[in-house]
Amino acid sequence: MSSAHFIRPRAGTFLTTAIAAVLFFLMLAGGQRVFALNGKGTLSQYSLRVWQTRDGLPQNTIQTLIQTRDG
Repeated sequence: MSSAHFIRPRAGTFLTTAIAAVLFFLMLAGGQRVFALNGKGTLSQYSLRVWQTRDGLPQNTIQTLIQTRDG
């Protein structure tokens, strides 16, 4: 009867995985609150604008979008 050979992971693998898991759950528990759309409103309260090349946009691809202080 031959003995089975098991592949053992490196010694630091379990520790690294455990530390990553603990940090992940700490980030979930202590993370900043994220503000999103008001769930009580209806979608008709919000507006959507689409700009394309026919509207004067140089190209139909946007790399960056910035909002000014006045909205």
